[in-house]
Amino acid sequence: MAISDFKEMVENARKLKGYSQRELAKMIGMSQSTYNDTINGKIKKPDIDILKKIAEELDLSLDLMLKESGYGESFSIYGIDKYKNKSTKDLKNLIDEYKKSELDLLEFDHQKRNTTRKARQKMFMTIEHMKIMKDNEDSLYTIDKAIDDVQSAFDQLEMVEEKYDYNKLPKDN
Repeated sequence: MAISDFKEMVENARKLKGYSQRELAKMIGMSQSTYNDTINGKIKKPDIDILKKIAEELDLSLDLMLKESGYGESFSIYGIDKYKNKSTKDLKNLIDEYKKSELDLLEFDHQKRNTTRKARQKMFMTIEHMKIMKDNEDSLYTIDKAIDDVQSAFDQLEMVEEKYDYNKLPKDN
């Protein structure tokens, strides 16, 4: 473990957040002496849950903390290099972006299905009216009205053929 690199990373992040060592130790549920032993390398393999708490409080990459504290690289094991040096906060934000885009895509799909249903209903009614018109010359339904109804259904279906705007999806950084 590169103790000085690990200590420097954690201490710089702690100072940027404006926390004292005592405050940070209390926030993550440990004593200040255990915190000092952890960042000074006296604890050879710090508890992963403690590293996770430190990473979350200081917005550091858990993967980088694991690597610097002697655990190796966790994300690279799974071949997920694009998440490798992201902080827990960054990962949570990315998850939130994906959830938002998922809801957006579901809403887009819902609107398409709803529009298709309404257009099909209009087409069904137009067909029924045209059947009545064919059998009854005195029908109040006219060919002009039928053309208007078909045009209206056709216009409604225009939205259905649009593709989802994939630019709304989160960008891989």
